[in-house]
Amino acid sequence: MSSKQKLTEVNESRIPLMGNASINGQATAKRNTVTFTLTTNFKIQIPLTVTNVFLSILNVICQVGLTVSLPLFTTALGAHQACGVYGKAIAGPYFVLFFTTLWYPVVFFAGVLVAKLLNGKFSLQLNCSMGFVILLGFLNAVKGVFIVYASPSDRTPQFLQPILSSSIIPFTVVLRYLILRKGLSGGRLVSTFIVLVGLVICLEPTIFQLGQGNKTTSNRAAVSIVWPMIYCIGYIPFGLINVIQEREVKKRLDSKRCGEVHSLLFQAWFQLFSFIFIAAMFFLDFIPHFGASANFDEFSQNMCRGWNCELGHAPKFNCSPTDPMPHDPYGPDAHCSILIGRTWYFIIFYCLSNLFGLMLIKYAEGAVYLVIVNALITPVGTFFLTLFQLESDTGKFYWKPEVDVATWYALAGVCLMVPAVVWYNYLGIKEQREKEEK
Repeated sequence: MSSKQKLTEVNESRIPLMGNASINGQATAKRNTVTFTLTTNFKIQIPLTVTNVFLSILNVICQVGLTVSLPLFTTALGAHQACGVYGKAIAGPYFVLFFTTLWYPVVFFAGVLVAKLLNGKFSLQLNCSMGFVILLGFLNAVKGVFIVYASPSDRTPQFLQPILSSSIIPFTVVLRYLILRKGLSGGRLVSTFIVLVGLVICLEPTIFQLGQGNKTTSNRAAVSIVWPMIYCIGYIPFGLINVIQEREVKKRLDSKRCGEVHSLLFQAWFQLFSFIFIAAMFFLDFIPHFGASANFDEFSQNMCRGWNCELGHAPKFNCSPTDPMPHDPYGPDAHCSILIGRTWYFIIFYCLSNLFGLMLIKYAEGAVYLVIVNALITPVGTFFLTLFQLESDTGKFYWKPEVDVATWYALAGVCLMVPAVVWYNYLGIKEQREKEEK
């Protein structure tokens, strides 16, 4: 076998697609195709370019679902009427982190079990350094703490959050060069810049409050620099996660250290260690002006109320004698009755977006391509909220198109961003082929 043939061979990796099926993704001797195996005897061969486009669309859809479902989830746990006053929160941000990260590894390991049942050849060998997976779990926990604790609108205003989240693109580009020594060619650097320009265009109605008058002027004046900085810093470990994942999943079979990693199994262990670190960081909730608990009793009450609400039961509040209704022990029952559905919407979208993101890093150009694809979330989310409106009482969306100035800016941004993303992917595939032909 020639050295050129060895270079093009990639070993079998096992990854799930959607639903209850799992697939075995295998790059064939032709580097421009990928073979997906749902069961031992059922395989589908798809061109690499089509695979990347398909994964990009699925990733954006899941990320938009994640963005839309998160406010529904956190709102149901937020401040409500209780004890005769408004402002009693069912549970704090730590419960949001703890409860969701508890279920992520459960979902992924369940997927591993299904994959093993469908295909007896599915390997349970991780094929990568467990130390890096543990490191990823720690970084994910730090990212979650920074972003979730800084995300309430009274800490980081809503108009700043989509702007600050775009910092993931330059963070990933710089970290990828520093860690992997992989820079961008001139063409792909221009594509990345065009995506950033398109993102700024999409955000202009938010940045300058176009079409919204002066209703947020007072809120803007009161913005503190500390919490937005913490929110932005949370995207540094996010960028590290993307780069380290690229380093691990891009390994070849002929590597002396290990073979190609399995995306589903990788995510299962990654999310398990994320939960372990989140559980160990409970003490952060006691930090003054940062956490939501003054003492352990308040912390335990927040956790108990959160668990009760997730089970559909109205939480009990300890009303003080000075409250307008000191003997009113119950909170917002209507919100708790719909919380479990909102929670699982969020959990499912999170798991799918992480899985498709990892597959996209694996089969496409890498971490930078993933984050510029994710830049499409802002305009796509704007289009969704233009076509569908939220019914606050039930938490359901209904069809009611309302076109405003943000819609036209989002459309202009998409017209720039989509061609730039396609061109970036094309240049990455072209450069890889030229490298292999040398």
